[in-house]
Amino acid sequence: MWPQPDCPGYPDYDRNAGVPCWQTKCGGPAVPPASCWNGTLLCQHGTDECRVNAIEACAAQLAPSLAIPFAACAESAYPDGGPACADAMGLDWTAIESCADSEQQTYEMAVAFGKATAAFKPAGTPTIALNGQIVDDTADLTAAVCALYAGPSKPEACGAVFAAEDDELDAVPGGLRGGAPSVLATAA
Repeated sequence: MWPQPDCPGYPDYDRNAGVPCWQTKCGGPAVPPASCWNGTLLCQHGTDECRVNAIEACAAQLAPSLAIPFAACAESAYPDGGPACADAMGLDWTAIESCADSEQQTYEMAVAFGKATAAFKPAGTPTIALNGQIVDDTADLTAAVCALYAGPSKPEACGAVFAAEDDELDAVPGGLRGGAPSVLATAA
């Protein structure tokens, strides 16, 4: 979030008043004012979160197919797991770190992710969406993922969830709501 001078809590991160004000001013389908993306980016959990977000975004940019596994690994060893996770996945840590150290690159990625999140208007954090559909009930997230998976063969984890044939999967579990086609997971 980029604090806005006309929002409560400015210039600090204010989850209770500043974030809703920013969302009202900068979120939704309308084109928000440029000021929504100016100034110092603040992360809810401080500078470690901003740094890990940059590392995860850079890893995703460099190896899109490993974005989720890398983020899961990095989050499990927060905040210092990046190098070990990159090594375990065969990723170039030097390239990831160089990207994360680039103020221009991390700013551009933060703005792109911020605009996508603002347009999506998440109700709170964390918000989990699969293929543009918000998952309201995360009690069985694996079932929701497996129901929406459209790849050539279901991942092994889906076998335990669905013993039936794919053509019997006519209901999407997880309480999903419609949205634009995309994958989005947010934690502000």
